[in-house]
Amino acid sequence: MNHFIFGISPIPSIFAAVVLFVALVSAYDAYLVVYNWDVIETSEENPVCLYLIQLGQGDVSIFLRAKTGGTLVVLSVLGAIYRRNKRKAHCVAGGLLVFQAGLLAYLLH
Repeated sequence: MNHFIFGISPIPSIFAAVVLFVALVSAYDAYLVVYNWDVIETSEENPVCLYLIQLGQGDVSIFLRAKTGGTLVVLSVLGAIYRRNKRKAHCVAGGLLVFQAGLLAYLLH
């Protein structure tokens, strides 16, 4: 049975969609930080993030660099796992998908 649609296997496409979703939720989170920069120090609930904001004396640039760097590391490691073992990568991607979906629900709340 051929599971390809237009010559494209759905499994890598789903994996790529999960990676894109993770990146977009992270970007949206960063956008909200920039948009709400004037109140972020009083509204941020994550103590690590709050520490990074306070380290910059209210400037969110240190926090945003750390956040972006963290997202890039996670997605790079996920890509490396995918190249070595696709099955494990799908499990990890599923966990990331659930976590990011929860974060998005929280951010939209």
